[in-house]
Parts: sequence; C-alpha cells; structure tokens
Amino acid sequence: MNQELKKYYSTVAELLKEEKHTDAHRIFIGGDVASFVIDHDNWNGGMDFYTVAITVDVKTYVDLRNRGFVEKVCNQIAEAFNDCMNNTRDSVREVSMTPSSTTTFAERKIAEPSSYWKVGYYKVFISHLTKYKSSASNLKLMLEPYGISAFVAHEDIKPSKEWEVEIEKALFSMNALCAILTPGFNGSKWCDQECGYAFGRNVLTIPIDKGQLPYGMFGKIQAIKSEGKNAQQIAESVFNAIVDNDKSRADYTHTLMNLILNSNKEELVNQLISVVLRIKNIESADVEYLHSHIVDVVNQINKVNMNALNDLFVTNNLQAVVAESVDATSGISDEDLPF
Repeated sequence: MNQELKKYYSTVAELLKEEKHTDAHRIFIGGDVASFVIDHDNWNGGMDFYTVAITVDVKTYVDLRNRGFVEKVCNQIAEAFNDCMNNTRDSVREVSMTPSSTTTFAERKIAEPSSYWKVGYYKVFISHLTKYKSSASNLKLMLEPYGISAFVAHEDIKPSKEWEVEIEKALFSMNALCAILTPGFNGSKWCDQECGYAFGRNVLTIPIDKGQLPYGMFGKIQAIKSEGKNAQQIAESVFNAIVDNDKSRADYTHTLMNLILNSNKEELVNQLISVVLRIKNIESADVEYLHSHIVDVVNQINKVNMNALNDLFVTNNLQAVVAESVDATSGISDEDLPF
C-alpha cells in the first residue's frame, strides 16, 4: 500500500467540510481510505498517478447509490486531493467507492495493483465463467497489440497464490471490465461481484453477448454481439468501446503514448502508433504531448506511420517532424482465433 497521500488526508477533510460537501466529508472521514500508484510518467522529472479507494458500509453505499451521489462524492474527493497536490508531481486520477459488510480494504491487503498486469499497459479485467476460459484467453491475446493488458483469472493466477486476493487487486486497479455474458453468467456470484466492483468504481464496463443478453445494470449498456465473430473481431469491438467513451478514451490515449515514448522496441512503437492513429477526437493536448517528445523514438518509426503522424501534427497546428525512418510497416495480427 502506498502511504504518500496520507499526509494530505487532514487537509482534504477540511476542504470538503469548508466547501460544504457534507456527504463527501462524512464518507472520507468515516470510510476506510487507501491509495496506490496506478501509473507513472517518466517525463519532466516524473509524475505519479494515484487511485484512492474508499470502502464504506453497505447501508451508506446503498443510500448514496439510490440518491445518485456515488460518482458526485468520488469526484468531490478527487478534486480536494488534487487541490492539495497542485504544486507537486502527484495526481489523483480517480476515487472509487466500494461497499463492504465485513473486512476492510486495508485488512484484505489489496491496495496495490496485481502483479499480473503488463507494466504500463491499459488494464482490462475479463469476467467470465470457467467453462468459457478459452474465449477469455483468446480475447486476452488479441487485445495485447492494442496496448491492452487483460486479466483472465483462471489463466493468470498460479495455484500457490491467494487467488481471491489477486482477483481483488486486479479489480481495484483495472481501467475497464469486459464481461463475457454466457448462459449461466448471472447465476455466478463471482461474476456478479466482479461486475459490481466495476460499477462501484465507475469504470467502463463492456458487456459481450455470447448467448446471454445484458441484464440488471448491464441493461442500459449496448452489448458487443459475438455471433459469427472471432477473437480479433471482438478485440476490435472492445477497442472501439474504449475510444468511444470520453473518459476511457483520454486515459487509454495517454497510456498508449507513454508506452510508445518509453519503448526501445521498434515493432512495438510502430504497432502502437498505428493504434493511436485510429483514435478519433484525440485531444490537442495529447497530440502536443506526443509531438514534444517524439524525438526520442522518431528513428524507430516507419515511413507510413511518420507520414500519418505528421498529418496529425499539422492538423493540430504543429510542425512536421523530419527523421530517417525505416521502411517496415506494421499491423495488428489477424490470427483467426475462435471466440
């Protein structure tokens, strides 16, 4: 568990009280608060990005949810943290709230990301019934070229690990959740609880219809239809779902750019650039960020990608970049894995 943010707790509480954020103040001082690093940016001296996770009793959580206040309270607490950290190299990227009737967040020892995530990648938890492990595993493989590290519990966790703890670490550090809705999914307590974590943390939740229509909280979300599609086509649909959502698109784009700029592998650089170039509505600030640091990898970029990047730069009123680029091209694997 990272303790760096504890020094801000008292100030955050005072800010919430002074700004008359009554619910947020009550939750913050009465809940079980923990924080952990979810990302690190090496540029400009380095910057750490945190998640603050608050565990509250079930009654309190249900009251807030019924009033539609869970997201509002989390945003108010995040804003208070970032006001305190304005002149530092730290930033709170999100605050999540989860109900618990028994053990606290700290007691469960899940306040750090799972070791099974690929470092620096966008993190997607795949919720599925054990019977459909091959579908989840194939999807995981097809998501990696998009800069996405997928967590498949029954494949990733070694028998010697405390599997429940590892699953919870992944759930608390994921950026998004994919639920492979198959017959019997809604009868699994584990699958429902995994999805509950996603809704509680307000992270992007992507249902995949594989013989089971969305239900409950899923009912308002458009599901990805899997009939007649292989794993890569499903991965493509997951990519589209991520970039079509304003919040996840921003986080995902920043993740890809940091992967590109921190890589010394030519193939990976070009693969991820080809993905970035397919994202519509990239913020100008993100394009400027990539442009200002592209010199560090420019000689690894192939000609096709360099030309496309320069088109993007010029469109955003930035100068084209000149480099001796290689001629190789890259693309996402078209391996025909079933789903």
